[in-house]
Amino acid sequence: ELYVKRPRGISLSADLTRRSMAYEATRLEVMTLILEPAEKEIEAALNTAGFALDSAMNRRLRFDQTISQAVADARSEAKEARRELSSQVRIFERESKQVVRDTHSELESVAMEVLKQASVVDVAGLVDVEFAQLRSSLEMRVRAVAATQVEEINAIIEQISSIVWSKEESGLNDVSLIDQVEQLETHVEALTERAAQDFELVQIGMAVNIVTHEFENSIRSVRDNLRRLKTWAQQNSALRPLYSDLRASFDHLDGYLKLFTPLHRRLYREPVEIRGSDVQRYLHDVFDSRLDSESTELRVSEAFEQMSVHMYPSTLYPVIVNLVDNAAYWLSTYNGDRVIELDKTDTAITITDSGKGISLGDEKAIFDLGFSRKPMGSGYGLYVAREVLRRDGADIQLAPARADRGARFEILLPEVIEE
Repeated sequence: ELYVKRPRGISLSADLTRRSMAYEATRLEVMTLILEPAEKEIEAALNTAGFALDSAMNRRLRFDQTISQAVADARSEAKEARRELSSQVRIFERESKQVVRDTHSELESVAMEVLKQASVVDVAGLVDVEFAQLRSSLEMRVRAVAATQVEEINAIIEQISSIVWSKEESGLNDVSLIDQVEQLETHVEALTERAAQDFELVQIGMAVNIVTHEFENSIRSVRDNLRRLKTWAQQNSALRPLYSDLRASFDHLDGYLKLFTPLHRRLYREPVEIRGSDVQRYLHDVFDSRLDSESTELRVSEAFEQMSVHMYPSTLYPVIVNLVDNAAYWLSTYNGDRVIELDKTDTAITITDSGKGISLGDEKAIFDLGFSRKPMGSGYGLYVAREVLRRDGADIQLAPARADRGARFEILLPEVIEE
């Protein structure tokens, strides 16, 4: 059996951890769906062939060979492990004895020097202050050496004490010091990576906010100038085509700017009623041109169109836009029917696509910060969507995979008010 085991005592990055989990899931799937059925099929073929020869002898021979090989492999692996353990024990014994000898020798050397110095001192000729200082100096010298050595030896003892001796009732499930260190290192690495990504996300948010603000100011100026130009165009027929073209282009640009309105939280001090029909209209404004060019259909159920949700637009709109955008991206290279469907249940809004679904092993990772399968993807979308929804008492999850559909996301709502 070919099996790559995850090394103990080594912390893995978030990406390597996801790869390890995906590998394990894929390995189990291959074992269950391919190797085990193949073994049974081969066994059946051999049994069938064996009947033509000497069935009993053939089966006995294959049985004995398989068991003997398994026993030989087990003995070899266990023998190698015992040999390594014995080697480490000998190294430990040699090193520990050396530590004992070195510490004893050092302490005795200092002790002899202190005793020698103390024996030649004429304590009768010392005044009280000199007597106290000398006694304290000699005492502290020998105690300092002893304290240092005790600390060093105790550190070694603590390492030895941390060894988990597997017992028959607990087996390999005991958590050793190396497992704890691995978990801590993994946690620290994940926090470090997340801190860097959070900082990058904050920078992006600040930049978008500044650009949007400046863009709004520029649009306001262009709008005023177009209003002034309209007066001249009414009086000058040569300017009318120019004004018409400029006005059409500006209205198109201004329309895109208005799409940002539901995304600004500062415009809404309290949650408002968000109607499904308004969300549908917004999605058509954003995606119709792109979906038409990619032959993708956006379907909205009657339940979704008639719903009314009490939430912040800046919370719900970006999440739905992100899910539709992701679905459209992956469907753009899909060979089957390309459909994105929005629906509403009693407690959730669902966004489902007709594609291949989420790859095996990625189901949990898709909400991790920095995870993305898109080329040059930032890995912020679903992570931010989940954090924003949870902040407002909602949540998002990936529904279990089914053969009759692709990916299906469920936005769990804090409160749903039906019309």
